[in-house]
Amino acid sequence: MRIGLIAPELPPDVGGMAEFSRGLASALGATSDVDLVTLPDHALPSAEITQHPVLTGWLPRDAGFLANLASQHRIDAWLALNAGLAPLARRLETPCFVFFMGNDFLNPWISYGAGWLERFQRPYVAPLRYHLRRAAVRRAVPALRGLFSISRSTSQLMTQHLAVDPGEIELHPPGVDDAFFQPGTAGQDPTLRLLTVARLSRYNPRKNVDGVLQALSQVSPEIPWRYTVVGGGDDLPRLRALARELAIEDRVAFRGRVDKAELLSCYADADLFILAARASGKDVEGFGIVYLEAAAAGVPALASQAGGATDAVVDGETGVVIAESSPQAIAGGIRRFVRNRPTYSATRVREFAEHFRWAKVAAGVQRSIAASLTQSGTEPTHPWSADRVA
Repeated sequence: MRIGLIAPELPPDVGGMAEFSRGLASALGATSDVDLVTLPDHALPSAEITQHPVLTGWLPRDAGFLANLASQHRIDAWLALNAGLAPLARRLETPCFVFFMGNDFLNPWISYGAGWLERFQRPYVAPLRYHLRRAAVRRAVPALRGLFSISRSTSQLMTQHLAVDPGEIELHPPGVDDAFFQPGTAGQDPTLRLLTVARLSRYNPRKNVDGVLQALSQVSPEIPWRYTVVGGGDDLPRLRALARELAIEDRVAFRGRVDKAELLSCYADADLFILAARASGKDVEGFGIVYLEAAAAGVPALASQAGGATDAVVDGETGVVIAESSPQAIAGGIRRFVRNRPTYSATRVREFAEHFRWAKVAAGVQRSIAASLTQSGTEPTHPWSADRVA
């Protein structure tokens, strides 16, 4: 089966969607013929995937290129990794499948020919622009061959905001790289080693690192702890200042962006991963691949019920799920983890993460696409083999 993968978020971009696109594209390329269409200056270090860095975000040009590509390479199906790309399905004859993440349809950033709105510097322009983009996605839903959601929470949002029948949605969660499956270094040190991995942006407040800092000031000195924050961004100076203001800066280490080896070391050194996201109507945590990265290292996680984290963390088994994301609730979650810490098994946490290896996730996506094509009477021109899945 030959899949045309449309992925606007790829390295050098950072964040969950870029990591999702990188991981899924690499896994699909191991078992299927893949043509990857992405933005200029975006690419994967893979010789197995044919790459086309030509995506523009302008519907007529992109649709024309994709149609020609499908004809030349005999592409069986298009798979778009951003819900904002759904309107392409109305202009293409090749079956289209689209992943829905959350923010990509609640607050879509891909524009199709509505750039004329940028000329008007008025307060109502931004809401109007987002309304038009959401409407374009909603109109495109009937033209899609398959609607893939990354979490149960995202599925509920699709039903609520796009009027999608729940029976039309297929659940395909993100995956985790094999490299994250590693032994930890947990010992008898009474100091609780906490870790957060997140992009620290002023325009992305849902990561709630400030809430964790405030919570840690509440649990001191009853619980000895040290806190490592991995990730860069323009919110880092504010968070450093908050740690100083709370008089806890000597136990908080802001590591900034790190390479893969250092990131693996940070996970291996942690006792509890913590990301208690807070959601709004336009900013949600669709899933959270970082929870899976921690679980692969045998590290339990503390998460809030906001967004799709409840698919990534099982309360009482692979971590602690709190009802809200306030500093008080986070502090309560940390205390609960400390009380129940002996009941958490690193082996059991890793076993949970096993279900999310990228090879297994990609195989599920391939099966869904192949089954849909077969049901519609469209036989794939390039059959894929499940035997090639590791």
